[in-house]
Amino acid sequence: MVSHREKHCKYNSMKPENLRSTPSTLELRRLTPDAWISRWGNLEMPVAAGGIIVAPQIVVREDIVEGACAMQRKFSLAGPGDPTTGLPINGARIGIESKPEDLSIDHLKSILSMLHDELQSNLGTAASVGISAEQVNQAIEGIVPNPQFGIIQGLNLDADTANMNLHRIFHEFLPEPISGRHRHLTDVLTGTAAARAIPPLLNKDSINLADKRIALQGFGAVGGSFAHTADMLGAHITMIGNTSGCFDTKETPVSDILSSLSSENNFKLRPDMNIVPLVSAIPHDIISKPCDILVLAGPSRTITTDDVSTVQAEVIVELANMAVAPDAKVFLKQKGITVIPFEPINIGNAAAFAIAQMNGKELTADEILIKTINHVIWINEQIRTISFQQDCSLTEAVNIAVQKGSLWKHILNV
Repeated sequence: MVSHREKHCKYNSMKPENLRSTPSTLELRRLTPDAWISRWGNLEMPVAAGGIIVAPQIVVREDIVEGACAMQRKFSLAGPGDPTTGLPINGARIGIESKPEDLSIDHLKSILSMLHDELQSNLGTAASVGISAEQVNQAIEGIVPNPQFGIIQGLNLDADTANMNLHRIFHEFLPEPISGRHRHLTDVLTGTAAARAIPPLLNKDSINLADKRIALQGFGAVGGSFAHTADMLGAHITMIGNTSGCFDTKETPVSDILSSLSSENNFKLRPDMNIVPLVSAIPHDIISKPCDILVLAGPSRTITTDDVSTVQAEVIVELANMAVAPDAKVFLKQKGITVIPFEPINIGNAAAFAIAQMNGKELTADEILIKTINHVIWINEQIRTISFQQDCSLTEAVNIAVQKGSLWKHILNV
């Protein structure tokens, strides 16, 4: 393994200790002229995992390096890990610089083929941003049985049982998909678990989703499934935005909006939905919308210090990794705005993969979903407890839990 610190000196100013305070190593490799991989975590843990992001412009530090760090932080809460050493697996991130619509399966396969040995032995991956689970499944065909295979091998888990459970997550179609974008269990796990976990996380403030006005930025697999579950819990999704535009729902049922979502994640909007053309990938109208809860399920750093003054929400949910810039969180706290950090709330898929791999028995799709929701709720209850006992913000409570690095072991008893 080539150390990032040894071979990529121009990134030394990143100060890795500011990203994660436990012993860590950072590897950054360029696979092709348009693709990179980074690993982040503990020197004693050889296994790593993380999603693939596809974007027209890749910022290596933010999209690849910090993305790998973010995954390691989430694994320390969600798992999986090594029960013998007690270490969670490390984080990884694969980034491909391309317009999502221009990325061919053949090119994706050629990139992943360069990671053949790692995917066979110690590296897991999945769809993340700008790419679907189906695309990843097609690209890894002939390389590994499923995108998480390297974790199973690296942790020496029961391959037959784990692969069967993962097949249910990645390949089996949902009997009643909520949209053309939500056809597999992996498409709904994170958003569904997040919506269920927010009330217990904020229970000390008696906050729940019933009758809350929610503005939602990002309406792909995660944002769409969050909206579906939040609607079931009595919330009102008042505004939605993604790369196709942003619009006031005008009381349009969430089910109707989801039915307009294609597998390519494009809206087919009716005229009455009042589409507002985007001037950038970050619709300012969403950030400044008066609402009870602002849910960010789109790009990282959707909110920076420049945006803090325009936020009118009482609560911000980081449903995407690093959706709020760290320095912006400081100013939001000063304004009295609660920020739910991404680490405990954006872990549905990670938790499900861990449960599928480490449960030790074959599970139905419903059992995987229920166990995932219960694990995510439990994690968020622990974060709430730390915040209350230490009299600190949720972000600070997450830092304490990540440094401790033991909450993930709850999956062994789920």
